[in-house]
Amino acid sequence: MRFQSRAKSRLSGESDSELHIIPLRKPREAQRRAIIEGSVAEAKSSVDSLVRRIKDLDQITFQQLCFHVMSERFPFAKVRYPEGAAGDEGVDLFQGDLTQGPTVWQCKAFTVTILGDSQKRQIKESLRDAVKNVQPKLWILCLNLNLDTKAARWFKRLQESYANQGITVADPFDAMELARELMFRRTIRNHFFPNLMLDVQELRSLVKAAASGMDSIEDADLEKLATDNVEEYLDRLRERDPRFTYEVTFGGERGPSVFPPPHEPHLVSSMTDGRKIIKAYARDHEALRQDPVGSLFQFNETGEQKFLDFIRTGKEQIWAPEEIRAFKSTVPLLSQMKLVPGSLAMSVRSMPDDRIIPLKLLFSKGDSQATLDYVEFRKTRSGAEEVEITTASTQPLGITLVLPLNTASEVTATISTNLPGQNIREVAKACGALKLLQAGCTLELTSLKLNGHLCTLSVDPLPLSFKPGFFRFVEDLASIATRFNVNFPMPATLKLPRDEEKAFMILRALALNEPLEISRFTPTLIKSPENATVVAQQFCDEIVFRLEHQNSTATLFGTPIRLGPTRIQIDRAKVIQFSATMKKFIKAKMGTGVPIPLRPLVPVRFELVDRAALLPPNS
Repeated sequence: MRFQSRAKSRLSGESDSELHIIPLRKPREAQRRAIIEGSVAEAKSSVDSLVRRIKDLDQITFQQLCFHVMSERFPFAKVRYPEGAAGDEGVDLFQGDLTQGPTVWQCKAFTVTILGDSQKRQIKESLRDAVKNVQPKLWILCLNLNLDTKAARWFKRLQESYANQGITVADPFDAMELARELMFRRTIRNHFFPNLMLDVQELRSLVKAAASGMDSIEDADLEKLATDNVEEYLDRLRERDPRFTYEVTFGGERGPSVFPPPHEPHLVSSMTDGRKIIKAYARDHEALRQDPVGSLFQFNETGEQKFLDFIRTGKEQIWAPEEIRAFKSTVPLLSQMKLVPGSLAMSVRSMPDDRIIPLKLLFSKGDSQATLDYVEFRKTRSGAEEVEITTASTQPLGITLVLPLNTASEVTATISTNLPGQNIREVAKACGALKLLQAGCTLELTSLKLNGHLCTLSVDPLPLSFKPGFFRFVEDLASIATRFNVNFPMPATLKLPRDEEKAFMILRALALNEPLEISRFTPTLIKSPENATVVAQQFCDEIVFRLEHQNSTATLFGTPIRLGPTRIQIDRAKVIQFSATMKKFIKAKMGTGVPIPLRPLVPVRFELVDRAALLPPNS
């Protein structure tokens, strides 16, 4: 099958081509070759020395070295160094949750030069312990030596035996691999091998100086050389196809920060070799309209089906090297690539559309309804037969709709939730919809931009596993937010700390004007000459208790809430441990507060009142 693209596209790929430094002035060939050969020999000698030094490290130091190297190689993976003796549970370093299948590194510093039966047994035991204790998804062995051919065959058999169990055992990260990483990580190298004379940057400078006819290169010279070389490289790219402009970004040891890069106006293609990104932008739009760029691919049968699925649905497709038989392109950057069978992998995806699609969603079942008046969708992919739109990730209710262009086909909906941390009022609206989705309902879509009905979907009951108590909790929180005109986030758990739970219960009672069942209520009574002699007599039997406050405040989930005038009333209550409590009151000094523990015999009323109701008569 042959396919030629005539639409502008953004493609990515990898190139084996090298960016050569172009000499500013030609040195004598013999001198240049001698300096380069000497630099290469010096580099090889330094690497051999580094491998020997790695071999001499003790177990703890070697494990620490591996930790620092892996932490820099995978800066966003959060590689961790567990406490305890090396090799506990078969884990020296790990990334991820140890209870959910992490990546595990096992570091082995042996005193031998060739793996023997004893060393192989230790490796197998460590792997067995790791599988037993943490079930890693990936297990990586770090060695302070290099495997000979016999040991390599043994390790290959070990990998195959665990692959059958669904556990990936990576190729060993041996001393040569570690030395290669250390060549580009000067800080780590100097820390662990302070007396090792290895300066990769200096070796590179010697080669560049030789190519430029210089004995050495100062910082300013090196900067000028780099600028001149990149500019000449860009000139060569422009000469190949002047309809485009080009941009080169170097990422140093970190490599490109983002690839594929985000969409930019006029960006046609981009390519990376792991250390730099080259982008091509359309410049002469008229010329490109007259002669568009395109690509021609030839796939095997499996690759053809993937391509047809992409055309039909717009779903991202990835072609393995064995699925690509031929490739030719006029797309900039790709046009210089020569296909070596089995060396090219490719992926293609629909360009997402950042434009907002505002919709109104009406969920209904019988007399129950829930409305989301404004929900932002964006098109995530499109094909010849269907379009997919998805809500923004910041919304509490996530909905992905696959809309067929053939009206006779079914619409597919995928529901997800992102409730913790969201505004409680928005969460309450989402929960109204979730309650109906869980029971099965109809969903009506209205376009706010077109001000018209789009479609009505019949949604079968979804197994969302939300319990009635959860919905009541959210409704109560929303009532509190509405009654006191505040916003606070949805908590991550229903198991609130004791102080938060007490605040929630009281605020709920105030917001809903409902009495609250309380087994113990302890106000503080200030002893004064007026009450010193009558409290014992008045409190000996059932009492009526009322507490009024003109400016009450509360805090819920870190959010301060102004309540205004409040009243707490208990129509029937008894003093707990009456005799002991009265003795404390009698002994108390005038003006001091004495806790009076009460046992309410009826529900306690928490009420919001008008400020005028708290004022004394004739005031």
